[in-house]
Amino acid sequence: MPFAEEVLIVAKEIKDIEKKIKQILAEHLKFPIEEIGLNSLLVKELGMDSFAAIEIMYAIEEGFDIKVSEDEFFGLKTVKDIIEGIKTRLLLKKQ
Repeated sequence: MPFAEEVLIVAKEIKDIEKKIKQILAEHLKFPIEEIGLNSLLVKELGMDSFAAIEIMYAIEEGFDIKVSEDEFFGLKTVKDIIEGIKTRLLLKKQ
């Protein structure tokens, strides 16, 4: 597969991850999806509490077929942190 094609596939996968995460956050936090940015703070801006965090963590595990520890998840501060964590998990899973 040509390198440019691989780059496009990876870029699409990242956009798909971002879209799915924003959908999960919007649903569980009752927050408008269009107002959720990559640098949005999960607690201070989006209002995520510990109960919502657990629900979101389980939704992510189910949606991406990965496992996330509570300690790791509670250490995440932004939407981008979640996306980066998922990308890492998915890359490790492919190996």
